[in-house]
Amino acid sequence: MKATNFWQALYVKAEKNVKELNLSVDIMKRESAKLLERSALAEKDMKRGRNELVNAGSDIQRLAKSVYKIESQATDLMDGLRQIPGREALKLRAEVGTMASLIQQQRSALDKKILKISELGVSV
Repeated sequence: MKATNFWQALYVKAEKNVKELNLSVDIMKRESAKLLERSALAEKDMKRGRNELVNAGSDIQRLAKSVYKIESQATDLMDGLRQIPGREALKLRAEVGTMASLIQQQRSALDKKILKISELGVSV
């Protein structure tokens, strides 16, 4: 009888271990499914974000080209105003100089943003 009780106790213990293992596997499956879903959503968000970054980078690049043209126009205008004598021309030069400074600041900010986007591995 003792041998039967021993095997029976061993069987009960093994059965309990199987149930615990089953429970662990079920928990792991649920957690794995959640993580895979989160990963898929994150990947989707990342792709959408990358596309938005590419589009924003292209827009910034286009704007930077416009700013370069405006900066060139301001330089040409300043050169022309330097040749005109008088207070009125001096006033206009000061105004154009202020605008040229603002244009340079904008161009610098745009160039920095383009560089930052490029450093993220997104071609602009």
